[in-house]
Amino acid sequence: MIRFNKLKSSRLGMVVLLAVLIGITLIIWFSLQFAGKNRIITKLDIQIKPDTGIYFVSQQEITDIITKTTGNPIGQSLTSISLSKIEGTLLKIRGIASAQAFSTLDGKLRVQIRQRIPVLRIQNSFNETFFIDSNGIKIPYKENYSPDVPAANGFIHERFKDSVRIYSTVMKQLLQVALFIKNNSFWNNQFEQCYVDNFGDIILVPRVGKHSIVIGTPENMAKKMENLRIFYIKALNNLGWDKYSVINLKYHDQIVATRNGKETEHIKPENVQNPQH
Repeated sequence: MIRFNKLKSSRLGMVVLLAVLIGITLIIWFSLQFAGKNRIITKLDIQIKPDTGIYFVSQQEITDIITKTTGNPIGQSLTSISLSKIEGTLLKIRGIASAQAFSTLDGKLRVQIRQRIPVLRIQNSFNETFFIDSNGIKIPYKENYSPDVPAANGFIHERFKDSVRIYSTVMKQLLQVALFIKNNSFWNNQFEQCYVDNFGDIILVPRVGKHSIVIGTPENMAKKMENLRIFYIKALNNLGWDKYSVINLKYHDQIVATRNGKETEHIKPENVQNPQH
């Protein structure tokens, strides 16, 4: 009986201790919540990522937007500031992919911005210039923002204002090509421009050499570019990079190369071994 009473007292003590700990936790939580809501903002801290040094939006532009949305936050209590409204307003800017606004324990209003990363610069048939990111979102062009991405021009009839996301077949194909180039370090260093001709074929302009490369569409892109790689290694390295004016990859498993003298050669990639000088 004595042992049972001791066990009972021990269990009761544990329950009481647990209840006290829960009570203390709730008191601290409610105190922090109350203190947080009544916290006075002492500083606006804006962080733009990735930190490349080149931005679609500046810290000053973000500050102006926040001030216009909620007034100057410095000196205001957190309860008088709509963090969701700040985030929603910032997300309306095309160059911003995500926005988070929150307060820190020391009274800072921290706004974290993640900007979109362009993969292609478009100059359409209407002489409009804008960027697109890897998701096909159109981003307005800014003169002081010059990311090193390939440019695309030619017969591109989709306008910037038509939609937030690209929709035309040509633009979707250009995005596929841009992503393929971006994800391959060799080709990313090789190409600087895409051109869409009046037949809708996509033509690549390399940084080295005076030739152009017709790929047609992104269909079988990996195979086409592997054929081109073989042609570069086995032919152009021996003949010179200016030997051909056009290298056409659009035909199935075949390279059609046009020399500067207008002579055209139909070459199977596996036969590119002993090029004629």
